[in-house]
Amino acid sequence: MSLDFLKDVPEFQALLREIGGRGLSISGLTEAAKPYFFSILALRGARRVVLILPSDRSLPDFEDRARFFFTALGSSKNVRSLPPLTVDPYQGTPPPLEAVASRMRFAYDLLHRPPALVVTNLFGLLRPFPSADRRPGLFIRLDKDSGFGRDRLITRLAEYGYVREDLISFRGEFACRGGIVDVFSPWQTRPVRVEYAGDGIASIREFEPATQRTVRKVENALIPSLVEDIGSHGPGFSDRDRAPRLPDAADDEDVFILDGPEEIEAEWAEVMSELRAREKELGRTGADIPRLEAVYPPALWEEIRRRAVFCGGLGPEKGRRDFAFPFQSVPRFDNKIPFFLQYLGRLQEERERTAIFLATAPLRRKIRGLLEAHGLAAAEADSPLAEATGGETLLLLGGLGRGFAYSREKISFFAETDILTEERVIAHRPAVRPTITQFQDLKAGDHVVHADCGVGLFAGLHKMEVEGRPGEFMELRYRDGDKLFVPVEDLALIQKFTPVGAGTPALDKLGTGSWAKTRERTRKAVEKLAEELLELYARRKSVKGFAFSPEGRWQEEFEKTFEHEETEDQLRALREIKADMEADAPMDRLLCGDVGYGKTEVALRAAFKAVMDGKQAAVLCPTTVLASQHFKTFSTRLVLFPVRVASLTRLQPAAEQAKTIEALGTGQVDIVVGTHRLLSGDVSFRDLGLLIVDEEQRFGVGHKEKIKRFKATIDVLTLTATPIPRTLNMSLTGLRDISLIETPPKDRLAVHTVVTAFSPHLVRTAVKRELARGGQVYYILNKIEELDPLAARIREWAPSARVVSIHGRMRPAELERRMTDFIDGRADVLVSTTIIENGIDIPLVNTLIVQRADHFGLAQLYQLRGRVGRSSRQAYAYFLVPPPAELTP
Repeated sequence: MSLDFLKDVPEFQALLREIGGRGLSISGLTEAAKPYFFSILALRGARRVVLILPSDRSLPDFEDRARFFFTALGSSKNVRSLPPLTVDPYQGTPPPLEAVASRMRFAYDLLHRPPALVVTNLFGLLRPFPSADRRPGLFIRLDKDSGFGRDRLITRLAEYGYVREDLISFRGEFACRGGIVDVFSPWQTRPVRVEYAGDGIASIREFEPATQRTVRKVENALIPSLVEDIGSHGPGFSDRDRAPRLPDAADDEDVFILDGPEEIEAEWAEVMSELRAREKELGRTGADIPRLEAVYPPALWEEIRRRAVFCGGLGPEKGRRDFAFPFQSVPRFDNKIPFFLQYLGRLQEERERTAIFLATAPLRRKIRGLLEAHGLAAAEADSPLAEATGGETLLLLGGLGRGFAYSREKISFFAETDILTEERVIAHRPAVRPTITQFQDLKAGDHVVHADCGVGLFAGLHKMEVEGRPGEFMELRYRDGDKLFVPVEDLALIQKFTPVGAGTPALDKLGTGSWAKTRERTRKAVEKLAEELLELYARRKSVKGFAFSPEGRWQEEFEKTFEHEETEDQLRALREIKADMEADAPMDRLLCGDVGYGKTEVALRAAFKAVMDGKQAAVLCPTTVLASQHFKTFSTRLVLFPVRVASLTRLQPAAEQAKTIEALGTGQVDIVVGTHRLLSGDVSFRDLGLLIVDEEQRFGVGHKEKIKRFKATIDVLTLTATPIPRTLNMSLTGLRDISLIETPPKDRLAVHTVVTAFSPHLVRTAVKRELARGGQVYYILNKIEELDPLAARIREWAPSARVVSIHGRMRPAELERRMTDFIDGRADVLVSTTIIENGIDIPLVNTLIVQRADHFGLAQLYQLRGRVGRSSRQAYAYFLVPPPAELTP
């Protein structure tokens, strides 16, 4: 076995011979196998493959996964995606910078290294593209001999669509001062500074925009245009370029493949119907708009459809010659290691050829030791082209996205994320040990819980054929002899039953409401517990402030495990806080910075410093959801150090709370993260040295009074993204110390902000695009009575989206449950009032849609926009207003 096994499959060889003909289809491909299959097709075939995906599929993700196979197979050929600039040519919104940059890379590759595989969607492929003779004018190559004078460069950058600023911070900007021109290309991680001596270039240097300091000198810089049509001053589109013809990016030697032809056809009909109505509406106003038939010529779509190979799923396309490939998904084990070992052992017994792709060499050694300790044959290999015999598992290095199996050849490839949860290790920080959950062996007769069907008995694994396809199933037995067969792919729905006491659980009955009633009783019990939690005043004896010791070796080692590069503001804030902690007087410092700017890391280091001096630290949060997130962050960062972290919130079971409170009193817990439950009278500490308060303005008056009492005795650090005016005024007048973090993290992209008229198509496109790249969406509407109808419409627009709604009038327990579902990835779209404007840091939320933005204040919109764009991924904020005629005062 090797990763290149498909080239030896007779059906694949037949497809290579027939490709280019009409009336062909491909069936049997799973989603995980498609990047692999089409990569092999592009590498082994004589034609370039143009793969057309539905618009709700992520082009960058597919491109990355295909590039993995190109690299793994040792190919020097290229793969590139071609996204649309914008689907709606009448919307009048600027295209996302990442789409512009990707299309420019495609144009550059066509000049220098034409791709063997093009990944696109219909509206990316059909949009007019600069012809071959115009493409060289879309790029500037700067070096000492380029002859690009300062004035000429400034003029060209403006034509290219770069925005002129005094100082540049984000991609797509440029600045000039005297003989210096700064420009930030969307292809680069840092901007470049071009220094002129007369009309010639004296030097080109990369620099950090936050500090303006030089990082290194470079010999040249490549600057792409940010517009495909740059008007009369350069290359553009003529009427001839818009004539109905196949895009110049494709020719008669290309192979077009429609992945999901029915879905693509439905998308074409739906979008064109909406755009025709929009064209007609704008035409009545006399607006100068492009003809829809010129932007997306139907004749081109018909020609592509006639030529295309259909990839329609698991079954053949009617009336077409079908090439079937029996790919299968591999199970998701989600850290259930014993179950994975059992499954792998069965594959080895059946002489299945298996391979596992892992991110790092240390993890590979650990997995090899784990397999060998359980009697499973394993071998490390440096190349995915290595051959493996049946009964042996190859351990390879590489970021395979998801695994797949090919039953006909008895081959299974596992990705690391099929076995271990994605949070268990940071791949580029090998010092962190992977966490593998110790899950007890699941054996026949054990009680299990199915998320939808309740408590049953596990009766073993069985191989069965369903609709002619073999598969592995778990047999679960319920009351009265009922049986349920669950595919191993749905393993995540099953959990081993954890008994309370010595009793045997009663089995549920399929098809009845017994399990639903059990869940409802549990929910009510949790609500009752939350209502009974006490909020009492805490009186503490006043003591003199504690002067912490200067930091030592442990502090240095801990700070080295930070996976990012600190900003100058973070480092300054740390110096100020450490100086306060080492002074005799109790610290009372406000740390102010936007969401995602690194306040939590600063707080972590302060807490670690307190613990290293024998003190305890407490982190006080206004909500259970925020406390849960901070607890997770603190636990993950401190996993390598002898620091005990606990959580204390009002939604935890009373016994668990009592255990934590006792441990706090005896000093067995070093850091506790909790809600205002920490302020209750029954909570005491052995030696509390630091209190960290997150968003103090969100606590009630009574809680603030209790926090004040702490400030007289211990060091207090308050974190906030938006301090209330009174708090900020106290800081600025010297009554309270303040540290500011104003510098965004490295690689942070500006939020792509659009103010435009509401359009169902725009909303549908924005939601589907975010979900396609594995992200989440905030949808804001400040009318409680309209939230649920809006959520229903979003489900219609994006049927695959899991939508939840929240507002401030909900019961706290229900609000927190829904919010936790969203944070943990069990929901994709959160429809909400402005309750989330002082929210939490969720890096996967990178699209914000605000309906009736004209009813919000500017400061409120700014605050809402701060909920997205907290990672290196491009974020989008859509502020939607009604058409001008419908606007109300």
